[in-house]
Amino acid sequence: MRHRRGDRGCGPRSFRRIPVRRPRTVALTRAATRVGLLAVLGAASLLSTGCVTEADPRFASGPGAGRSSGRAPVSSTGAGTTEVPRLPDGPIGARVDDVRSLEVRLALQPLGAIPHDGFTLPLVRPDGRRIAAATGFAPEWSTVLAERGASLPAGSQIEVLHVPAPQPAGPARSGPPPEVTPAFAIREPLLLGRFCNDQGFLVESPRPSGARWIGLADWDTGAVTWLVADDSRVSAFAALGPGGLLAWSSRAIDSENFELHVRAGTEQWRLATGQRSWLLPVWSGRGAGLFALVVDNGRIEAVHMDAGSESAALRSVRRLPLAASGATVETAYQAVVGAIGHLDDRGIEQLFFVHPGSGRPSIWRPNENLLALDATAITAAPDPRSPDIALVTTRTQLQRQSLTRARDREDLLRGLHVVRSADPRTGECILLEPGEGRMGVVRLILLPVD
Repeated sequence: MRHRRGDRGCGPRSFRRIPVRRPRTVALTRAATRVGLLAVLGAASLLSTGCVTEADPRFASGPGAGRSSGRAPVSSTGAGTTEVPRLPDGPIGARVDDVRSLEVRLALQPLGAIPHDGFTLPLVRPDGRRIAAATGFAPEWSTVLAERGASLPAGSQIEVLHVPAPQPAGPARSGPPPEVTPAFAIREPLLLGRFCNDQGFLVESPRPSGARWIGLADWDTGAVTWLVADDSRVSAFAALGPGGLLAWSSRAIDSENFELHVRAGTEQWRLATGQRSWLLPVWSGRGAGLFALVVDNGRIEAVHMDAGSESAALRSVRRLPLAASGATVETAYQAVVGAIGHLDDRGIEQLFFVHPGSGRPSIWRPNENLLALDATAITAAPDPRSPDIALVTTRTQLQRQSLTRARDREDLLRGLHVVRSADPRTGECILLEPGEGRMGVVRLILLPVD
């Protein structure tokens, strides 16, 4: 399939800078059911009950606040500038005549379907050859959020599936196309984590005592190596980084607030600041570059730091206020449960997440601007071959969207498809297609343009 400029299709939304107004309060509702992947993608309609008041980005602080690349972002904050734009209230229309299509060639291969608990995002090995999916009964919210008194995840298990290699180009082969096949199941009641690497995928084990462990399950055998096994603490929300880096949130069993813990080789340190909770870390891919969310008495902010040591972290923290009131651990979870930390080929660190105030997928580059995507988008991932393009999921299609020119985009595939793995070496992406109790799997390969 080849798309070229001038093939307009339906018009996208475009974006512009919006002058700052008084902070508004956004009413958010909680999903009545967990069936459907949207519950964990951070869509605004599925965020926590209550009101979240967006923070005024003028109060961003820390080294690097207010720097700008000088490029035209898709939208939003350049904290510290004279005119501080804010997230728009809704889509801003563009004339269809102004749309320019991005040139792209791609190959698609349906791979069948996998079981799914209707709530937890599956994990895909970086090479796209294995998938770990949570099956059975979805865990309770209190268990997902590692709250005090949470129940054990009884009735849940993890199934690992093998993904066939891409079919070579050429004449169609006879017989059915290759599909994903079951490899093995882990029947111990574990929670599937948020990250994986070439060796394994993260799992969490709530213990009868109220403690919680973190482990790495092997992709080939399912054997779990326990990375954090402290019976006096609740350890959760772990993230794997390059070179064996590990970050996670941890609290005492009888405490409410989480500390940030980081392990680099034989070194380990923690960051605790009073009544704040440090939550859901995400490694950027550049050395010890680390993102995290901080919830403090209803306020929530994103932070970025050099997590190589406690002293380096404290010296390098950059902050991005996200909400002024009403935020909880659940707010943070739904903002970054599907988040992607990414280092593009220019060395720019960026966090793909969902803004908790607007429900809009956003990209934070700590030394530059916050980019906010169209209000119709659900989630976004970096294009594996183009640093200034995102693969954007809407409820009706998958798109490639320029991050520097709002009118440049291309519709790739109809239907709701979530990018779960993207290999920059091959341009291969594994897409998930949510369904009732099952989830379709599609391989998409972005090909060089002749």
